[in-house]
Amino acid sequence: KQIGQVDHHWLPDVASTALPDHATTLTLKATSLAKGRKIAFLGGAIGGTKNIAAWCAVIRLLDPKQWFFIQAGVVDRTTLSKNDLFALQDIESDPPENLLIFDHYLKNDSEFNELISISDLIWGIYRDFDRSSNILGKSAMFRKPILVSDKFLMGQRVNEYKIGLAVDENDAQQIAEAMTFLISHPIESEHFDRYSLEHGPKALSDKLDQYLTKYCQIEKLD
Repeated sequence: KQIGQVDHHWLPDVASTALPDHATTLTLKATSLAKGRKIAFLGGAIGGTKNIAAWCAVIRLLDPKQWFFIQAGVVDRTTLSKNDLFALQDIESDPPENLLIFDHYLKNDSEFNELISISDLIWGIYRDFDRSSNILGKSAMFRKPILVSDKFLMGQRVNEYKIGLAVDENDAQQIAEAMTFLISHPIESEHFDRYSLEHGPKALSDKLDQYLTKYCQIEKLD
């Protein structure tokens, strides 16, 4: 679109879906501890936007016999809110059996993808996060339902493509109920496929091709 004298183009959030050649130690540990329970995954840089307070509250709410939680990535405590810090300290002081916290950098993107691949549901309920994230693309490519905040762009996209649910980012009870709903109501693969098609490598290639073609035409006219 045209904004002033600048021509802006939307580009898809292309996500890598590469997997390790062999199962990693972390993934093997997670599946062993999960013991067949449904796995919810929160990963990446664990900072203020990751909504740790709600994450910890949901862990306490859901049945530990049914659910297992993986939190993977370095925690940046300097960016956490007071509520986040309190919730994290509380859960670290009395860690539930159904939670695995890996407070370290993941080796590479393929290790991150492998954790998504073994999970049943992806946590994307980022707080006050007004842009998109390639976690949507990863969730779609691996056909894993995702929960996001209903406030901003991620919520709009999840509702549009029907690849998960958008919820109140501060309502732990609503989040827990939405997680239970998603597990008992599987999402049809066509919804994931549509998102992957329109936000994947081909979509990026098409957008770049359109832009470069238009730019070259303008240059010739000049």
